[in-house]
Amino acid sequence: MKMKKLLCMVLASVCLIGCASTKEKEEVSTNGQGQSQEKGYDLPVDEKEKKQGEQDLKKIIESGGQDPGKLLETATKSGAPGILAGVAANMVNYEKADEFLKNAKSTQKGEIQIYQIKDDGRVIRNQFTFDGEEMFLLYMSARKEDNGQIVFGETSYTKVEQWRYTDKGWFAYELCAPEWPKVTEVVESTSMIQIRPVDERYLKIENQYLRPVGYKGNNLFLAQWQQKDMDNLDYIGIFDTFYQMIYKTSVDNEKFQNGVPAKEFESVIQRFLSVSTEELRKSRYYRGDGTYLWQAYGVGNHVGNEVTGAIPKIVDMRENEDGTYTLAIESVNETSGEDCVFSHELTVRFLEDGGIIYVSNHLTGWGKYTEPGYQYRVGE
Repeated sequence: MKMKKLLCMVLASVCLIGCASTKEKEEVSTNGQGQSQEKGYDLPVDEKEKKQGEQDLKKIIESGGQDPGKLLETATKSGAPGILAGVAANMVNYEKADEFLKNAKSTQKGEIQIYQIKDDGRVIRNQFTFDGEEMFLLYMSARKEDNGQIVFGETSYTKVEQWRYTDKGWFAYELCAPEWPKVTEVVESTSMIQIRPVDERYLKIENQYLRPVGYKGNNLFLAQWQQKDMDNLDYIGIFDTFYQMIYKTSVDNEKFQNGVPAKEFESVIQRFLSVSTEELRKSRYYRGDGTYLWQAYGVGNHVGNEVTGAIPKIVDMRENEDGTYTLAIESVNETSGEDCVFSHELTVRFLEDGGIIYVSNHLTGWGKYTEPGYQYRVGE
């Protein structure tokens, strides 16, 4: 599934080529909506459907306020599927969404409302309709402001250009969207929603120890390493990541321009890695004057690709004889519709105080992608 629309729209003699056509042939409107129906986006919104959606959102927000948990409870009380967005979570009432998608794969008509609750209290109402041949999305959202006013976001009705319900339980879909020269910037049009539930233990580990690390700005999960050999690790990027995990705030770029004091650097790294002070000071990052090299994460050392935008998802977990656990992880990129960009096995040790030690990382596969290069903060 392609993530971005980069092709130019070509004028035909009487109408535009429909974005849903994968063979670049002319599409003829069959419902009398004219050009807007052919292009698949900015479709006319049925006023009754819009009014019903606004009523649903208003009722949910009036009851749930700004609290994501209460909003989810209210949204799903009537049986509608709903999920917390931006965190690892299982969908409530997933069975209905699962049934709708399975029926759609069998060309059975149907309709479903799936709610997504953002951490800022925004409620998204996705109404998917399948007419036996094509799928459409009526998208609406609303949130409660601090002054108590309910504010509705933009309403859109769009044709789903292509969609998949993967074997792993992900609903990936790509919406029709304007292309160049209608727009001069790339339009993100692909999304994913996890439908089928996973082990609650996995979700807790992901939220506490995996998502905060991720694949952006550090290579803890991207490099092949073990406790006996950590030379591949970018300690500067890892320091920034661990610092935020400990202090719940990003590193102040001004604070460490002249280097990070050795004791502070070492205490942050050793909170999550079993590496001695001696080994750290042998690394290329130690300057010998009681500080470690540091460089801010930015344009000069940022690499954007399918991996940096992915999130780690646990698919299996096994306990080892030494008390450690090995997590089988697949990276999922929700904005490109890929439920496994690459896979790796991460071994960890869970501590009695609720902490964690990352023990090793082993890369196991890259799917259809090749291993991307990692840009270290300072030269290797």
